[in-house]
Amino acid sequence: MRKDIEGIEKLLREQKDVLDSKLQQFELETQEKWKSLIEEFRNKEEDLEQREAEINHREKKVEKEEQGLNKKAERIKEQTKELEAKSKTLKEKERSITFNEKVLEKEKQQLLADVENL
Repeated sequence: MRKDIEGIEKLLREQKDVLDSKLQQFELETQEKWKSLIEEFRNKEEDLEQREAEINHREKKVEKEEQGLNKKAERIKEQTKELEAKSKTLKEKERSITFNEKVLEKEKQQLLADVENL
């Protein structure tokens, strides 16, 4: 009977050793997976930070371009107003010249009529 008890105790120790070994292996695997996940998350976080930096850079670049385009649009508006004012002035001068030409033509006709009458 003692041999049976010793055999059972030996079997229990062996089973315990196997279980302990499996538990250690499981814990090591779990730690490795945990470390791997942490590294993966760090890499993803770095990628996201890099993308965020790129997006911020692009946004600033677009913002500067937009400001430049707005300034250019304002200059074009001002130039358009100036051209419209110059055009209006030229039209007024043209009307004035046309009127003066008609007046001068009438005076010329009057002078020619006066010369014939003399």
